[in-house]
Order: sequence, then structure tokens, then C-alpha cells
Amino acid sequence: MRHVLVLATFAALMWPISVRVDAQDASAFTKHFELLQKRALAAAEEMPEEGYAARAVPAVRTLGEAVGHSIDTNFGVCAGARGLESPKKGTNHEKAAMTKATLVATLRESFEYCRAFVADAAATQARPTDVTFLLTHNAQMLTIMEMQLIARGVSIPASEAAVPAAAPIKK
Repeated sequence: MRHVLVLATFAALMWPISVRVDAQDASAFTKHFELLQKRALAAAEEMPEEGYAARAVPAVRTLGEAVGHSIDTNFGVCAGARGLESPKKGTNHEKAAMTKATLVATLRESFEYCRAFVADAAATQARPTDVTFLLTHNAQMLTIMEMQLIARGVSIPASEAAVPAAAPIKK
């Protein structure tokens, strides 16, 4: 029984490695990525400079920390998934003292850096786990950014784009 459990666990962990992104997945991933990019940049631009260091809840990142963490993760995931070293290796944007303008510009740069990875996911046979982690992580950081806006009484920027429909599940 123990061997069956170990084998089943190994198979479950290996499954995402063998599955690759197809064109339909890449299209859906690109739409979601573009929406997250648009909303994250809008939230980062909307917060006044003094709100970047404000902590609404002690255990939650400030907006500046959430933006910095997104920057570090975007560069790290998109470089690592392609077998490259992050172009921002050695800089901890989450902990570095940076102005709003610098953080917003670097967040925009990190999304631009990842755009090709997401768009080319099918052509490069990327693992879905790499792309879904990138999307999920950016959605999580966006939630923190928008929560910080609400806590400071700043309106969440409206999104002109509707949430794209998820790709149908393949059998």
C-alpha cells in the first residue's frame, strides 16, 4: 500500500511537467495576463505616493511591497521558465526604498518582460504550471493592491475589459 501511495504521489507531481500549453490555452492565458497587467498598473498609478508605505493591516503587505513583490516574481518566473537568470537578480524590489514612479515604471517593465513568455507559451511548450502560477500570483498581488486602495479611501480604477472566459476543460 505504501508503494502505491508513493507511486500515485509521484505520478500526480509529474503530470504537470509532461503537459504543455497549446494555442487555445495560450490565447486564454494572454487575455488573463493582459487584464491583470492593466488592473495592477491602474491600481499602482491610482495610489498617492504617501499611500505606498501605509499598512492597512499589520500582517499584509503595503501597496509598495505588493508592487515590489510582483516585480520580483514576474522577472523571476518569466526568466526561470525560459532557463534564464532574472535581469533584476540581486534587487529586492519588495524591500528596497523606491518612489512610486520607480515602482510603477519597473512594474510596467516586468509585465513587458513577461508578455513574450505568456504569448509564446504554446510555441515554446511552456508548462501550464509556470503560466498559471504567474497569473495566480499577479491576481493575489492585485487583490492586496486593491485592498490597500480601499483602506485608504481611494477608488479602485474601473476596468474597461470584461473578464475573459476561461478556456474549456479538455478531456
